Amino acid sequence: MKKYFQSLAYISFIAITFYAIIKAIKLYKNPFSLYENPLVWIALVALILVILLKELVSIVAQQKAEELQLEKDGITPEEIDRWAWLKNLINQWTQAKAIEDEGEIELDHNYDGIKELDNNLPPWWLYMFYATMIFGVIYLIKYEVFNGDNQIVEYEKSLATAKRELANFKSTSKETIVDFETVTVLTGESDLNRGKAVFNLNCAACHLKDGGGGIGPI
Repeated sequence: MKKYFQSLAYISFIAITFYAIIKAIKLYKNPFSLYENPLVWIALVALILVILLKELVSIVAQQKAEELQLEKDGITPEEIDRWAWLKNLINQWTQAKAIEDEGEIELDHNYDGIKELDNNLPPWWLYMFYATMIFGVIYLIKYEVFNGDNQIVEYEKSLATAKRELANFKSTSKETIVDFETVTVLTGESDLNRGKAVFNLNCAACHLKDGGGGIGPI
């Protein structure tokens, strides 16, 4: 009965938290903004931690059950190779032969007693090689057969998008936007004196009063 309630509480927590996160993503404009919606991140972290903790508890319980079964069977833990799964995985991905089995792949010819082995290429290397071949075929078809966008076209598209976004920002902004088209050159004596005072206060320490350059560039 206790396990039943624990499982029910776990499933309920996962379901409610997942529903709340989905609801927040649909409701908020920037749901993943840490500053605007920290509760979304708190819920995500809590959900992940609970799932990891549940899996950890399950693994520990499984290990305890296996140890008890080994004790019943009269097998000591020292007799069990706990790294057997990793060794099998490495063997599958490398297909390497043990030293005592190298005679099976030894070639007939040798030079000054140096013998050569006919090892298979590691599967991980072959898979990567096949992946590059597939990528090359797709790349060739996209850019040479179907005339996909090159770097120049992509740049022009990005530039056009940026211009549209800038025009939209200018049309909706309530603040005065200053750029090279709207900037006003101040040539009055009072403006020049004020600019000189600002330069002396903030810039002259590195660039010198005449702009000749001290620590900073000329």
